[in-house]
Amino acid sequence: MLTACGESSDDSDTMSSIEDERQEMLAQLEDLRDDVDEQIDELGTRIERAGDEAGEDWEAAYEELTGQRSDLDRAISDVESASEDTWSSVSDAASSTYDDVSNTLSSWRDSLSDTWDDVSS
Repeated sequence: MLTACGESSDDSDTMSSIEDERQEMLAQLEDLRDDVDEQIDELGTRIERAGDEAGEDWEAAYEELTGQRSDLDRAISDVESASEDTWSSVSDAASSTYDDVSNTLSSWRDSLSDTWDDVSS
């Protein structure tokens, strides 16, 4: 009896499990990228409206979020192209990127929210 491409049932289960993990991770990374995109758009609009009042904090946030969006794009690409052999390290790196970007986004939202309230007053 022949097995397709020499895969055993265990290999097939492992690949299916990795594919499930890959799809879940991609969804999380893409959702976070959408959040970052929204924040970048909002921040860009506010910087434009505020002009000189925007300050260095807003510019720094914009630059950092733009860089982190690139990190998310890279993580998404890595997850999409990961093989069974590289999955563990790619998964760890993508999870780390997700945590870093998520924490940064949350921090910037909190600090910028206070600043926006001050400028709006």
